[in-house]
Amino acid sequence: MHELFIALLVCAGLSIAFVFISIGWSILRSDRSVYERNRLRTRTTGDAIKGDVSTFYDGARDYQIAAGVAIEDGRWIEQGKLSNEAVGNVLR
Repeated sequence: MHELFIALLVCAGLSIAFVFISIGWSILRSDRSVYERNRLRTRTTGDAIKGDVSTFYDGARDYQIAAGVAIEDGRWIEQGKLSNEAVGNVLR
């Protein structure tokens, strides 16, 4: 039983490693300008994770950012994230 558990852990580890390697390979193969454009839109990784990406870029609505609203402390706040299309352009 112990050997089966170790074999399952090894298989899970290899599967996760394969996913991360394939994502990294996709990013390395992608168009550098598209990656840089998305990186400049998000400013920091924390902003992208928290949904704090600005939906306006250079004074105009940025349609590569998916916009939404949330309620924080009783007031509406803007939330934005990279759209699926913007991420898909990098991970082709």
